[in-house]
Amino acid sequence: METDDDITSQHYAFLVSETEFDAIFARVRERGLSYWADPYNTKRGQVNAWDDGRGVYFEDPNGHLLEILTRPYGSKGTSAEHPHPLIAEKLEPEKARGAAMNEPRPVREAS
Repeated sequence: METDDDITSQHYAFLVSETEFDAIFARVRERGLSYWADPYNTKRGQVNAWDDGRGVYFEDPNGHLLEILTRPYGSKGTSAEHPHPLIAEKLEPEKARGAAMNEPRPVREAS
């Protein structure tokens, strides 16, 4: 299909196991790719802990935002130590404020 239109950047998320996350994330770092804990690219070099799993965002060569995550969005609900931001919005004010302050996890080296 030929077109003169610009290609719009897309977001692609992949739910992976912990082992797969380690392997993929190791390749991201080996290639020196930038990565972020959030889809807005504000937490560079960090991994998020949403839903008490791990998640990271990085760009493919065409500028699409790729995400790998080890727990489905909202899967831990309100019981998560680190609730997904979409869930945190619905929590009572005190808990939501604490959830919003959750810092991403430090990068864990694959063993």
